[in-house]
Amino acid sequence: MTPDPRLPGLLADLLAVAEYLGDLGLGDLVPPLPPRPEAGAAADPGGGRADRPGPPPPSWAPSSGGASRRPSPSEIWDQARLAPAWAQPPPKDEFPQYEDARSGPAGRHAPPRARPPEAAPWIAGASSLEELMAGLRSCRGCRLSQDRPRVIPGRGPVGAPILFVIDQPPPEAARTGQYPSGPELALLDDIVSKGLRMDPGDVYVTPLAKCPRPDPDYQDPYPLKACAHVAHREIELVRPKAVVAMGRLVPGFLGGLESLSFDSLRSKKLTIGPRRIPLKATYDLATILESLDCKRLFWEDLKAVMRLL
Repeated sequence: MTPDPRLPGLLADLLAVAEYLGDLGLGDLVPPLPPRPEAGAAADPGGGRADRPGPPPPSWAPSSGGASRRPSPSEIWDQARLAPAWAQPPPKDEFPQYEDARSGPAGRHAPPRARPPEAAPWIAGASSLEELMAGLRSCRGCRLSQDRPRVIPGRGPVGAPILFVIDQPPPEAARTGQYPSGPELALLDDIVSKGLRMDPGDVYVTPLAKCPRPDPDYQDPYPLKACAHVAHREIELVRPKAVVAMGRLVPGFLGGLESLSFDSLRSKKLTIGPRRIPLKATYDLATILESLDCKRLFWEDLKAVMRLL
């Protein structure tokens, strides 16, 4: 019988609690472990395989004819570290909350295990948007940079009162060099002109991931995470009064809150950067175009942004 792979993780949690209680002087609350079964009384812990030896018996285990004693938390912890490699829990997915990020044909766009590097020197050292965009053209922070035709920079003036951070550009943006475009651009212009009563040229709009998706089915969220450093520097240089993060994945990666769901982020009052600029999470342009319910909820989010201006 193969051991349940979840048991080692549960044991590690219990051992951590036991060690914590011991540090507080509450070791008596740790119950005694059952005695080690006699030979042949239980199934082989290795699942019947001779090449899977179990850990050696602990020092507090009863000997033949002896009585068991209560182990200390440190003894429990030391014994857990001797567990064989096959008994360790499987590695966790880096993006467990984004089920849609792992969808796709045969998982060919599954998120990579590697974490994005720290902000490159050219990002923190950029003193203007032009300098930041010039450095972006030589960026190699993700695998999309290996064969991208171009990067899609942000557009808008420094000092814009509102900065919109939108999703990753679609494949056609690699040809046109513009995002958003078409119906999404018309919708954003209406949002700014009719909803915010501002000129569309007075706001700053930037995609979180600067490299366009190579194909419409590409759903790897890693470029969003890798490009977050660039967006942070853009926000510092533009110095807006409010930031609107549009999309289900954008607010989490932009704010470093990937563990929270989109609905949770929408309901929270968030800030970003050392100046603690208000950050509002809301729906992306494509979703607003397709869903009347999301359009109504977006209008409520927009009114919250207008109260900040």
